[in-house]
Amino acid sequence: MKGAILNTQKQGTGLLNQPINRRSFLGLLAAGAATIGVPSLLASCAVDDPNAKTSTSGTSTSPSAEPVATSTNTIAPSYKPVEYVEPDFASVNGTLPSYTKRPEFVKAFPTPPGTGVKFTAAAPTWSPIPDAKAEYFKAVNAAIGNEIDFNLLSGNDIWDIAQTRLADPKIIPDWFALPTWTVSGNAKFGS
Repeated sequence: MKGAILNTQKQGTGLLNQPINRRSFLGLLAAGAATIGVPSLLASCAVDDPNAKTSTSGTSTSPSAEPVATSTNTIAPSYKPVEYVEPDFASVNGTLPSYTKRPEFVKAFPTPPGTGVKFTAAAPTWSPIPDAKAEYFKAVNAAIGNEIDFNLLSGNDIWDIAQTRLADPKIIPDWFALPTWTVSGNAKFGS
């Protein structure tokens, strides 16, 4: 049947006969949301007010503009700024409080919470790899009361590093931070 028309549906100009693309689909969604949402919003405005006063003729009038007690009107707690250290210059009109010298640090624990245990840790970094014996790492170990032997690895080579580390159980650190794509990309990770 050469030249036969397989689609017998009549082409029209109505809304439902127009081709649907991304733009028209989003328009239809917005129209549907407006159709459903607007009447319910308008209906919520028409809910009877239990506080409305009734006139002598029996019809309802608008509620009075008497103030409501604030203690019954609070839902959220009032804002209380956290000030661990008294600033030298207080906040004015939303500015940050200021200090003329570095304040003393607030200690979370009176003594370090660790018990002197030694851990090994490895994690990738995409920054220059710092010296693991640097003062920062010494300060962290002193603050926690444990010794963590940090081994920061090149993030660009983490795939190869993870493969070799996971292959030998003697060199797996106590804590090994790996991106999920490193583990999920390894087909034999489960074994």
